[in-house]
Amino acid sequence: MNILNRYYTNDAISSLLISNFQQQYPQKVLELGVGGGSLLKAAYNRWKDATFYATDIDTTSIDNISNSLSFVNLFHLNGLSNRLHNKLKLSIGSIDVAVCNPPYFSMKNTGYYKGLLEASNLCGSIRLKRITSDIVFLAQNLLFLRDQGELGIILPDSILTGHDFQALREDLISNHNIIGIIQLPDKIFYKTEARTHIVLLEKGPASQNKVPLYLSDMQGSIITMINVIRDDLTHRMDCTYYLWKNNYKHNKSYLSLNDLNVDIKRGRKSKNILSKMGIDFFHTTSFPDNPSDQVHLSNNSLRDDIIDDIIATPGDILVARVGKGCVGRVTRVKSGEQVISDCVYRLRAPKKYSDIIWRELISNRGYAFLKGISHGVCAKIISKIDLLSFTIQHTKQNKDL
Repeated sequence: MNILNRYYTNDAISSLLISNFQQQYPQKVLELGVGGGSLLKAAYNRWKDATFYATDIDTTSIDNISNSLSFVNLFHLNGLSNRLHNKLKLSIGSIDVAVCNPPYFSMKNTGYYKGLLEASNLCGSIRLKRITSDIVFLAQNLLFLRDQGELGIILPDSILTGHDFQALREDLISNHNIIGIIQLPDKIFYKTEARTHIVLLEKGPASQNKVPLYLSDMQGSIITMINVIRDDLTHRMDCTYYLWKNNYKHNKSYLSLNDLNVDIKRGRKSKNILSKMGIDFFHTTSFPDNPSDQVHLSNNSLRDDIIDDIIATPGDILVARVGKGCVGRVTRVKSGEQVISDCVYRLRAPKKYSDIIWRELISNRGYAFLKGISHGVCAKIISKIDLLSFTIQHTKQNKDL
């Protein structure tokens, strides 16, 4: 990473991205934010007869690329610039192939960017709560592409799995053809644990009902794949989630936590606030190492200043909601009552189902489920809607629990 919030692509991942383009003989290839030049080098190795264009905001990158890749038409420009096509002297809709590993940071959703999203057939994304730099780079690239032109872009996990970005996923599915998505291994970029994905798009309407999702190893080799119905990708686009879902398909003998009316609530105060209040509380650091161990809590539920907080009581199941190494950890309250922090979910199930839900969540199947639904760029997170999809087998024996 450099001071511009950029994580440079290594050669193995660059080769993986370039090798998955469908076009054999593109005439014009574009990279916005060329950085260290790895993607552009891989593109040149495949398409030596193409004309290459690249931009970067960093003069050092421009100097390095001009010396090592003399065939590139280089421009010292910010990929987030207004009316970038005029500054590049390239017509909208003139590029055959675009490659991009954009920087990641939040931005103000100005009138220009709203117009850019509309022009790139990402109209629904205007209602997103926040706009990030990678979304702007995505829109800029789509604007430059000709119809049926292709884009290979590296995007963070939050864009593909976060509920805040569902409108963007709906736009991509409705208005563009997703050729494939490759989930990259964690820690693939130097000095970051960020989970990322290669998204391969063709500008224009979809031509297939199913989309292949892949999982890559650190060497840039595909280790597994699964085909997913295109419309399902509005929920999530990560390969590991659908691999888990395929292994534990829902059938009539299973009921979800939602079906069973399990009440799931997260704590309302952060660890810092609760610490300043000087009370005992249950946080992600409170989970026992052994998932089968139940916890004994101190009693603090009678304090007037926590009357509106979420209290864990005997029989409640607790699940770590967010964190780097603790997300998905599970325990159950044996005795006592205690406030939970906003990093913890409290699951309160009907009594006859509580035991089996507890046993299933701490089983290998439960561990695989929680790992499969967790998502996020660095610190992983579990959403309530995904947690409610967890199923238990509903048999005559379980009905009597």
